[in-house]
Amino acid sequence: APWRRTLIEWAGGTRPPAGTVAAEACLLVVNNSGAAFEIDSVRIRQCNHAGIHAFGGNLTVRRSEIDSATGSGIHEDFNATLSLDTTRIVGSGQEGLLAANPASHLPGMAGNVFLGNAVAAIHLVGHQLRGFKQQDSIVGNGFLAGGFGDSIIVDSGLVDAGGSSFTLHHQTGPYLFTGPIKVINGTVMLSRGFTAAFVPGAVFQVGDSTPGNDAQLVSQGTVDSQVV
Repeated sequence: APWRRTLIEWAGGTRPPAGTVAAEACLLVVNNSGAAFEIDSVRIRQCNHAGIHAFGGNLTVRRSEIDSATGSGIHEDFNATLSLDTTRIVGSGQEGLLAANPASHLPGMAGNVFLGNAVAAIHLVGHQLRGFKQQDSIVGNGFLAGGFGDSIIVDSGLVDAGGSSFTLHHQTGPYLFTGPIKVINGTVMLSRGFTAAFVPGAVFQVGDSTPGNDAQLVSQGTVDSQVV
């Protein structure tokens, strides 16, 4: 059964073998059997390091709030699978969501609020783009020196569309591609108002000449709401 209407606070911090380094979260999810775990309408606050470490298994977070973690609001790593919807991640000392391990999965993420997270709002890898849907708002993030503002950081990766289509949605922050992204086996649609930036050397490639790697790019931009 899901955890519901629970308050978790003033946890995380240090433990062996990390020594004096704060390396733990208020909630650690590690389930190598892959069993599903859900939290619903939970508040997690004042964490010494991350709010949630999702390091294995299948975790769903919905209708919850994570605020004032000194590290990332949620850090997904290793082979974890995370679904995240209608959740507020506010005031993290690092990223709101850090999910930059190519082995981790993000099958569904929509309707979330990222507000005032110090380094960046969201940090993903390329293959997770299929599950990254329209967010509610991304505002006031990345304000530290060297921070990334409200950008959605996307590291390099291969996006297999599985023979279907997916949409890169307009967000209240731009996408920032940091390395090569390649889409194969399907269609990627760029919604009206979609905005992206690229660091030097980053590219967004759609398909190639290899059998089975064909793909299409469809822009839904208009004169009044362009794709940039």
